[in-house]
Amino acid sequence: MANDAETQYAGDWLKWMAERRYCLVVDTITAVGAAVVGIDSGQIMMGAAGAKVLNSGGPATAILVEPVSLAEHIAGCDKLMLIRGPAVCDSDELVVDDPSDLTDLAALSPPILCVNSALTTWTTQTT
Repeated sequence: MANDAETQYAGDWLKWMAERRYCLVVDTITAVGAAVVGIDSGQIMMGAAGAKVLNSGGPATAILVEPVSLAEHIAGCDKLMLIRGPAVCDSDELVVDDPSDLTDLAALSPPILCVNSALTTWTTQTT
């Protein structure tokens, strides 16, 4: 899981994707007036297009690429998200609240595969 003491960047968890015009989209994060923190890059999101929220038990539908500040989280904002594969992510660097989130992402068509970094060494040959 991501270290909350440091800024998380997409390069930390996104290891490969086929085509950014196909895999990425700007989507709306629903306003949460009671929010007390921002959202890190690599957070698993849920919800339909135009209404993404932090995943709290629902099916995972995206991974947040851009971080969200506290003010943006409270007011709602548009941010870049990885919504489909083919893509490969490092699951140790994602913000995963429920292990079933990774299964949800692998079920997308095309899938977003999440590989545990303890099982592989990321090199130019694996990415």
